[in-house]
Amino acid sequence: MAKKFALTIGVNHYQYEELRSLQCAANDAIAMSAFFQRLAFDEVLVYSDDTPDYHPELTSLRRGIRRISTGVRLGPEDSFWFFFSGHGGRQQGRDFLLPSNGDPEDLAYSAIAIDDVIRSLRQCGAGNLVLILDACRNVVPEYDKGLGSQTVELVKQEGIITLFSCSPGEKSYELPDRQQGAFTYALLRGMQGEYAPNRCNARQLEDYLLQTVPSLTQQYGRQRPYVIAEPLHKGMQLLLPTPQSVASPTPLPTLAPESVGATPAKLTGTVVKLIRQANRAMRSEDWGKAKALWQQIIMEANDPEDRKLALEEIAYIAQQQTSSIPTSLPILDPPAPSHDLVSLPIDPTPTESETATPTFSFTTVRVNDSGEIVEQIEKTAEFFTEDLGNGVSFDMVKIPGGSFMMGSPDGEGWGSEKPQHQVLVSSFYMGKYVVTQSLYEAVMGTNPATQYDGERFVNPNKPVIGVSWSDAVTFCHKLSQLTNKIYRLPSEAEWEYACRAGTKTPFHCGPTITTAIANYNGNYSYSKGSTGEYRAKITPVGSFSPNAFGLFDMHGNVWEWCVDYLHENYKGAPNDGSAWIQGGKSHRRIRRGGSWYVGPDGCRSVYRYSDLVDTDNNGFRVLLVPTHS
Repeated sequence: MAKKFALTIGVNHYQYEELRSLQCAANDAIAMSAFFQRLAFDEVLVYSDDTPDYHPELTSLRRGIRRISTGVRLGPEDSFWFFFSGHGGRQQGRDFLLPSNGDPEDLAYSAIAIDDVIRSLRQCGAGNLVLILDACRNVVPEYDKGLGSQTVELVKQEGIITLFSCSPGEKSYELPDRQQGAFTYALLRGMQGEYAPNRCNARQLEDYLLQTVPSLTQQYGRQRPYVIAEPLHKGMQLLLPTPQSVASPTPLPTLAPESVGATPAKLTGTVVKLIRQANRAMRSEDWGKAKALWQQIIMEANDPEDRKLALEEIAYIAQQQTSSIPTSLPILDPPAPSHDLVSLPIDPTPTESETATPTFSFTTVRVNDSGEIVEQIEKTAEFFTEDLGNGVSFDMVKIPGGSFMMGSPDGEGWGSEKPQHQVLVSSFYMGKYVVTQSLYEAVMGTNPATQYDGERFVNPNKPVIGVSWSDAVTFCHKLSQLTNKIYRLPSEAEWEYACRAGTKTPFHCGPTITTAIANYNGNYSYSKGSTGEYRAKITPVGSFSPNAFGLFDMHGNVWEWCVDYLHENYKGAPNDGSAWIQGGKSHRRIRRGGSWYVGPDGCRSVYRYSDLVDTDNNGFRVLLVPTHS
């Protein structure tokens, strides 16, 4: 049976200021790797900012690329796919892919030469080679030009099918509301639908991309994908020449839809055929036939996402029938204005077209300076339940976007919590509870809490404990593969914003806290509050009242991992809610929230602590960024 290998790379954050950080490149790489795994590839390596053992810095990437030629032995019937999302550059006639620590002024010594990638691909022996580059090809300040003629000539000579995200002189754009690059989003949508690689060739896929990507990016600028498949027979052969035993195609492994509770659509049977027919009618601008097909899909489809898609396409057809401007494909959910591969804040306000989402009711409390409860507030929050089957599920609560002052004000807190600065945070979903032992075991197959002292810590409804940062990241990746969404750890800013829940006080409940509200070491008090109970154990999730966003146990119980590197203070910190993974100490990561054994000072919303990435005495909760209609 033919073998299939892939290597995917996504670089969001760059060490040098000349290279603007990206928002979606890491997601692109993870989504591509999940797609390859569903196609039953024999091995898939993914390098991204959030993969601790495979971080996209120069040395790590060079080792991975060398392995293509030295560690993989393939034959003429086998396939190797190479995917890169990030910045590309050109110096002295050579094309380069920039790792996270790439120096734009010295690409030859600090970046990955594409001719080295091509050489390794050819030396691995695979007869079917596919190179996918989601990077700009325009003039970029500070270093010559974008990817150019060297790569074009080399792939032609070597017979490597190559997909550029844009044509020479153009930019590649991100879709922040979909958390993916426009090219990768369209590529995955096509390859998981009518243009599956075991059913289509490079020319067919190119036609699809040329129709889809310009529609997605028309508000920003011109972006036209460019495919090279020479000699002639390369363009006509299937992208995966041997038959694949793959399940029915699924849509993009992107982030959770705003229609909360709906998992990505499973396009099967009659609905699959109808959607294909409707798309063909759309491309030929046979609006009457297309509308009839989409109406039939509404009646046939069980999945709400399929019905939502059909309604959107019918609305688009109505626009086309009243417009004199011809077009070949619908404009798919136009994203918010952006610059080339630049992270911008997303408008968190839902549109009127969004499907109504379920809510839950809860009571949050406010205390006075002494810790006495002075107010009980009835609240509601939107959420969805992620069902993993076998009786295992968890709830994700929608956190509305907004701005807040991060850190401690003057006269309060520690130097590491300063300077206080304003941060704009986009809407996201966060786990109602920290990851429980039952959920962790369902995903990872083990329960690290069993290393602790019996019933004080081991309980399926208690938070998982004994988890290193690396283990938490691995959990997120596995959960993403199980759900076809992209789960991750929160950034430090996202965590603090979610914990504060609109408050400016040290705790989400007020100026102090008591052990009736959270699980911490009650032998100590904070400010004018009193001491209380020291339970000396973790408590089941949801044992105390939630904050105003509907999140439980944000203070105490277990420390919670965040993505960020350790920095001594907030000087130079990002103000867009993103993780701070430039500079600092990458071997130490931030943890937040305090624990059952620390005093209340360590449980404050702003309190920062760190641990080595392999320290295994912490817990965590997961985050998911929504898409927007």
